[in-house]
Amino acid sequence: KVVLSRTISDVGSARVESNYCYPADIAHGTIQDLMDQKVDYIFIPHFKDIQSYEKNVQCNTCPVTQSLPYYIKKAFTEITEEKLLAPIINFMNGNTSTRKEMIQIGKKLGIKQKVSRHAFEIALKKQKEQFIEAAERISKDATVTSAIREAYANALAITKLPPNQQKAASKKFADTVKGNKVATWFGTMTYKAQLDAE
Repeated sequence: KVVLSRTISDVGSARVESNYCYPADIAHGTIQDLMDQKVDYIFIPHFKDIQSYEKNVQCNTCPVTQSLPYYIKKAFTEITEEKLLAPIINFMNGNTSTRKEMIQIGKKLGIKQKVSRHAFEIALKKQKEQFIEAAERISKDATVTSAIREAYANALAITKLPPNQQKAASKKFADTVKGNKVATWFGTMTYKAQLDAE
């Protein structure tokens, strides 16, 4: 049975050992909630990178997000190695290495390789479908279109890029539209925060 966190525990957030970003603070709170629910395992993947659409360009995810399994172990010393499921998610070079990691997780949980492989393919397909659906929903969101008008922007570029590529991508896109004012949104910030930053 899959158990999700129900709340962001203040007790867990108080276990943050340094000033991280808000998502990292939330992670501590949700981990505490899972601990309070007495789950058997906690799934915290090391999300290393994502697929790149440019040749020879590394698409790393946020370093704080990447290191979540490691600093959670320091903050929650009661989480044993056996209890922590922390596969390395690496989509940079295709799905092969991540598929192997997930099959190993399945093996640890007593799930047959064939079943784990099938579940991985379903999850991957669902993730892609959800991303497309979210992009379409955002493009029709009145809040977004209103924010664009307020910023006097002629276009909105929705780009799901890792932090190490965002600045260069923003410049490249701005050059493409030949000086028109453009609002870009990188997915990890709210619409307003990103527009304010432009």
